[in-house]
Amino acid sequence: MKKWIGQHIWDYVSRFRSKVYIESGDLEISKVSGDSTLELSSWSATAGHSGTLKFQKSGTAAVDTFTAGDHTTAGETLGRIEAYGVDDNDGSTLSSYIEFANDAISDADSTPGRIIFATSDADDAGTPTVRLTIDDDGL
Repeated sequence: MKKWIGQHIWDYVSRFRSKVYIESGDLEISKVSGDSTLELSSWSATAGHSGTLKFQKSGTAAVDTFTAGDHTTAGETLGRIEAYGVDDNDGSTLSSYIEFANDAISDADSTPGRIIFATSDADDAGTPTVRLTIDDDGL
């Protein structure tokens, strides 16, 4: 991380041994040249351990709060991965996405899932078309 103070730049490496919360903003990783990378590393001799990108959606508006009756509902978006490009008008335009959603109402021990894959064609004005959906039955 670089920190600007007046004319000076300081480089910092931050290491956290617990969770880091950003409650009222976005986390952005930008790089001028080359691939920007979000790395999830697991250092373990156990085969089942891996880096995990976790999307968490609750039915309540309080951070880290799970309240009885505030379950996620059918059709609710649980997480989404989006890819953008730059169009001829120098604007950022959505090209494709993978969306994760509830396929039915959550019950006491499960959240039925649906995965949606969408891509743009030349005439969709930045609104990708759903091309494949996998529902909670695996269909």
